[in-house]
Amino acid sequence: MEEFGVLISKLHPLYFPSLFPMSTLLIEAFLKFLFDLSSEGAGFGVGEIDGEEHCVLCPTCQLEDRKHLFFGCNLSACIWRFLQVDWDDGPSMDVIVRRAASSFGKPFFLEVVLVACWHIWKIRNGLIFNHVRPTFDAWRAAFTHDMSLLVHRIRPVNFLCNFVALIKSL
Repeated sequence: MEEFGVLISKLHPLYFPSLFPMSTLLIEAFLKFLFDLSSEGAGFGVGEIDGEEHCVLCPTCQLEDRKHLFFGCNLSACIWRFLQVDWDDGPSMDVIVRRAASSFGKPFFLEVVLVACWHIWKIRNGLIFNHVRPTFDAWRAAFTHDMSLLVHRIRPVNFLCNFVALIKSL
């Protein structure tokens, strides 16, 4: 599999490292956690039924792992349809990410994915720790807010118009 740093730099050769206030290494670590599904059998330790960890967001009692939570869960699937990100199966995760980025067709694919996954995680934790009912509308409001904050960090002006158009369409 291609190294994640190389994959990230190919997806965002112009401005990715400077877009977020966090370091590139932190972003790479999060993406590795998110997309390195070789340890997908390892759940998160919440929602245990009969000794197995089940997704707290799904009524289907699916086993909760990264692949399910971020890509297969009913709520996640709804989010990706809304964002028009297609996670088709492929021979490896780097191929799946490349296909998704290509079909998304905008230069800020990773920003959208990172913020979307961050809010999926927050919605899940809100249910577990604060007993807040997870809804698509709550996710959408939080996602839209955080994406609007990123407008001020985009440097190449030609990307800004596409980015603002995406936010307005939400």
